[in-house]
Amino acid sequence: MESKTIEPEDITKWMDDVKIGGADLPGGKGIVNAIRPPVLKETRFGPRKMSQIVIDGSDGSTIYVNLFLPQQFPMVHPKSN
Repeated sequence: MESKTIEPEDITKWMDDVKIGGADLPGGKGIVNAIRPPVLKETRFGPRKMSQIVIDGSDGSTIYVNLFLPQQFPMVHPKSN
């Protein structure tokens, strides 16, 4: 299979041709407005401060992001001589 590098102007051309629901989106700008931005829904706290955030995704999905805080995994520093 032959790979092809997409030049920036090709991407711009593709964005100009994007249609959602039959509506023309000039310059692709409508694609950002057509899909709502992700929204932070909830912050869950575990024994070591913030451990999970819940995000409403732009497509209606729910995204759970687990946070691994530094104090949960302390760094072991080598001893200097």
